[in-house]
Amino acid sequence: MIKERLETWLNVRSGEWGDIFFFWFLNALLWTGLAVGESVSEALFLKRVGAASLPMMFIICALFAIPLSLVFARIQARIQPLHLAVGLCLGSALSIWGCGQLVQSSILLFGIPIGSPMLYILQVSLATLLSTHFSILLSGHYNTLDAKRLFPLILSGVVVGAMWGGVILNSFAVMLGTQSLLNLWATLLLISTSWLLIFNKKLSSISYVSDEPALPKFVGSGWLERLVHEGRAALDSRMLVLLALSMLIMTVTRYFIEFQYSDIFSRAFPDEEQLARFFGTYTVVSNLTALLIQSLITGRMIQILGVSNANLFYPCSTLMAFTGLAAYYWVPTGIFARFNQEGFRRAVFQPVSNLFYNAVPAKRRAHSIAFNEGIVVPLGAVIAGLVLMWLRTRPFALALLAMALSAFWLILTWLQRGVYSQSLLEMLKSSQIGELSGEGKELGMLDTQTQLLVIDALKDPQDEVVEVAAELLLMCGRPTARLALVRQAATSRSTVQIILLKKLARIPAADTRAFLLKSMESPEESVKLAAVEALTFYPHDDEIRHRIAEFLEYPDARFQAAASAAMVRAGDLVTMMKALIILQRLLFSRNTEEVILGIKTLGETRDERFWVNLRIYLKSETPSLRLAAMRSMYSMVQAGEIQEHLDILQNLLHDKIREIRSLSIQILSRVRSERSMSLLIEALSDMSPRNRKWALEALAGYGHESIPELLMVLDDPKSSTFAQEGAVRLLSLSQTTSIRERLARFAHERIRALYELKLDEYCIRSELEPADGEFLATVLNEKAGTLLRLILGLVAPDRSGYATRTVFKNLYSANQEMMSNAIEVLQSIGERTLIYHILPVLEGLPLEQIVAYGRRVFALEERRVRMVLGRHLLSLDKDLREAAIYTIGRIGLTELHQAVRKIGEGEGIGREARELCAWTLEHLGHGSSVPVSEGSRA
Repeated sequence: MIKERLETWLNVRSGEWGDIFFFWFLNALLWTGLAVGESVSEALFLKRVGAASLPMMFIICALFAIPLSLVFARIQARIQPLHLAVGLCLGSALSIWGCGQLVQSSILLFGIPIGSPMLYILQVSLATLLSTHFSILLSGHYNTLDAKRLFPLILSGVVVGAMWGGVILNSFAVMLGTQSLLNLWATLLLISTSWLLIFNKKLSSISYVSDEPALPKFVGSGWLERLVHEGRAALDSRMLVLLALSMLIMTVTRYFIEFQYSDIFSRAFPDEEQLARFFGTYTVVSNLTALLIQSLITGRMIQILGVSNANLFYPCSTLMAFTGLAAYYWVPTGIFARFNQEGFRRAVFQPVSNLFYNAVPAKRRAHSIAFNEGIVVPLGAVIAGLVLMWLRTRPFALALLAMALSAFWLILTWLQRGVYSQSLLEMLKSSQIGELSGEGKELGMLDTQTQLLVIDALKDPQDEVVEVAAELLLMCGRPTARLALVRQAATSRSTVQIILLKKLARIPAADTRAFLLKSMESPEESVKLAAVEALTFYPHDDEIRHRIAEFLEYPDARFQAAASAAMVRAGDLVTMMKALIILQRLLFSRNTEEVILGIKTLGETRDERFWVNLRIYLKSETPSLRLAAMRSMYSMVQAGEIQEHLDILQNLLHDKIREIRSLSIQILSRVRSERSMSLLIEALSDMSPRNRKWALEALAGYGHESIPELLMVLDDPKSSTFAQEGAVRLLSLSQTTSIRERLARFAHERIRALYELKLDEYCIRSELEPADGEFLATVLNEKAGTLLRLILGLVAPDRSGYATRTVFKNLYSANQEMMSNAIEVLQSIGERTLIYHILPVLEGLPLEQIVAYGRRVFALEERRVRMVLGRHLLSLDKDLREAAIYTIGRIGLTELHQAVRKIGEGEGIGREARELCAWTLEHLGHGSSVPVSEGSRA
């Protein structure tokens, strides 16, 4: 129970504790040593060298770090992470021991003790190298979704380690002496090495392989050429440029703050032991505060605001720190400045900054981190050192520059939000999980070689390939492409000739006309028929009319029908009368195939006057006749008056055949009236996504006229989730305050309903045997999924078209990396409070954790199986009601038999539901008063 509560509180899942503890403890060990080393090196430098020399040390440290980082960038791609981590820890321990000996020797250079500056340089270098490699390990081990949950917890080891370091400094600095603490730092690094060697299984799955492309020969092998090439590779996108620029400004402002608070503390404390003890006390208090912030606030802030918005916090706090130093240059403002530089940076900025690298493709992530930490950070230190050397005696000018730089950083961070979302979206689009979309792709004119290849594809043995090639030549081919099609059609097999006939008939020209007329003399009946049908919509002249009229007396009814359609459209009085007689004979035939042929021919006339002849077939019990009549009606009713068709279309909206419903919706979309708008809103409940899309697009043209009807959909408890989803998508386009507030209330209601469904599912799965409760639990899960899609439409309306569709598609991806990136993009484009409430469901947490969240946030009451079954027994949802009836029969819940009996005897219930009620009553041992057919019993 305690473990479950701890997992819920910390947002950790079962099975993740081993990885978390491994990284957390390693992090704590490293930063305990770094905290000790930082305070010792800083105290020794300030008291033995002086704060006035800090700007020069910033520059020296940066110049020393740049080649070091270049070496690290090269070896980190070639050496396994475990081996590199062990080597770094051992090498660091030996370097610290050697530097400690140098400090004790008191060797002077230009009158300055060389040991203290060397220790300062070593401490800065190790802080960069160790933190960089640790970031690479974490980024490679966790995907984006897990990183958002676990990085703040793992990186709390930084704060805890710094606290341990502060306790050590406060307890032993005066007792043992400041220099003696260097041996303790080296010992902690040796312990870290042992930890890596003994418990290295967690790193066995991490294997970084350099994705760097082979360098072109002209790049050369010089270090300058290599540096330029690596810089271009690390800055080849707006996201990487902004990350580097943000890191640069952060570094400059960090050293500005460090210089100012170091100057304040150096003046306030007389000797190095007192300064070291102050640093120890400060470290404990500040890091305890930072730990509370990181554990309780940072993770929640990231989840609620999203990574890009949480990134605004640190620039704001930095601006506040500089403003305080400009107003009051004394110890309290220095303490806040140092807490901002260390506490907020570690507790807020670093977790958020590490998450930003998830918007960088995984293959370039390690290289980008190494570049920013090893090149950009030292460059920022050089810039800061040069500026400080110039302005250290002019504190007011330094304060103004620092505040201006912080304000610019805040603006840059604000602009970075959109680039971050776009970068994640591009990763989703380019992933192998996402489907390739042809939207927005336009082909220009085919070049000569490509056109020859496409023409050659016309000889392919597969008709599908030939059809695609012909379409491509007609759309994008050169003027010679049509001639190639005509030549190919003259010598190809009959199936290819039919395909090319239909294609060429779309382009009136002398060569296509001659080809069509020649095809009417083909010995192949199918080719001849295709030619006659193609000429129906071809521009007619006397020769074409005369040739087509000959087929009115052809023995095959198919030829007569095709010729009749052409003569009704463009024939003279005599041929038109002959055509009408043929159509009448076909429509009144007793042969169903001939009737369908006659109905089809009526549609090909495109004459709306004939739609009344289709009315009897639109009401037919035969699906094939009904479908044929609907297709013909769709061809006739292009843009004419359809008011008199509305009664028939209303019935056809509920037809069992999807295509009939689809054609009804498309016909309704051609007229603008209050009646057709109501029918289109009714069509939003269609089971076909494509039909719902067409109804939605048609309703969008009504604008504000549709708002009252759409609001009624939200208020109607009988409205389907599909209808409500469509209504939400249209209403979300409105900027009216009252409608936005209504949608917000509706969203909260739907989110609560989602958690109620999850609570019911949990109750069924936990209290019933799988064989008894699986059916109802599955239906509840499906209804929750449908409701989740409605909620997604509420929290992030489809304002950006393909972008939002890409996000939604990847929300249900089996690839955890793509799903987590989609959630992050959703947080940046949607209403964050609502998204935060559905994150437990989106992230796929265990059902127990989802239910626990719902109970805590929405105060859902405890439920038993009987309550759940009784609730859904009265549900307006047919699927839930039938699943509840079945479950009652399975578990033998006799006290609900009267309710089941009433449902079975009620009016308006379907045959299947009535049979289910009878089956349940028999299993309950109360007999059945529900009439059931003998065939059903059998």
